[in-house]
Amino acid sequence: MISVRVRLEALILTWPNWLKAPGSLFYVNIIKFSIFIFMTIKVIDYSAAPNKCINCGISIIDFKKRHNKFCTQSCSATYNNKKRILTDITKLKISNSLKQKHIHKPITLLHKVCNECTLDFYTKKVKQIFCSKSCARKSNWRIFQSKALSITSEEWSKIHKRAFVAGKKKISGGTTKWYTVNTSKGYIKVQGTYEVRVCNILDHWKNLNKIYDWEYTNDRYPYVDINNKRRTYLIDFKVYIDSDDFYYLEVKGYSNDNDINKWNAVRNLGYRLDVWYYEDIITNERCISPLPDMQELR
Repeated sequence: MISVRVRLEALILTWPNWLKAPGSLFYVNIIKFSIFIFMTIKVIDYSAAPNKCINCGISIIDFKKRHNKFCTQSCSATYNNKKRILTDITKLKISNSLKQKHIHKPITLLHKVCNECTLDFYTKKVKQIFCSKSCARKSNWRIFQSKALSITSEEWSKIHKRAFVAGKKKISGGTTKWYTVNTSKGYIKVQGTYEVRVCNILDHWKNLNKIYDWEYTNDRYPYVDINNKRRTYLIDFKVYIDSDDFYYLEVKGYSNDNDINKWNAVRNLGYRLDVWYYEDIITNERCISPLPDMQELR
């Protein structure tokens, strides 16, 4: 490495004056390159014979901290305190000082009465008013029931409708029974035996590569009913022809004027919507195995 340094210094000395002019860009770049070369040589030289900690003699000090004598502050204190002579009084002061730092203050327990069961209990929490989580749940449930009784049926209806529009509630009414069905999508809950049979058909189509995929969708769209009121339409199935293209599938036993309005609302948005009735289900079931396992939700 020494020969490389000597050759580099000799090369710089032989450059023409116009290359070594301080104002030239070439000069600046050469200086930066020279500094990089020299620092690299220093790092290589240092790694061959690094400094070691005076105290432990094992830890190798990093190149950036090569001027330090110790690897850590602990080694520095240990080395410098070896020759320190402590009297018994000094040792006692140090001991008492350390003991004071590690003394835990006694915990003060507060005596309270539970707001639910009226039993006495002790706690260190100032804001705690119940003796246990069970009492807290009982109290909160009683408060909720008292508030629920004060809400009218019209207000409850508005609450359920808002939850349905926001997608937090799957259904807002109806008397059709719900079933849980084992499909290729796992166990899902569907409403009515017609939807159970459609799940079986779509699974069969997927196995035959007739469709790419399907899902029991949660997509919903607003529409205006026959009474000129704004409502929300929740579609039954979403059938994927490929990874990007899809169409909606609605299963009905019969249709009314409101159904026509909500179907037209979806189709006016540019979506394809197919409607299957009982006859359509029978037609598509002819070459399909029996119904999947299903369990009625109680």
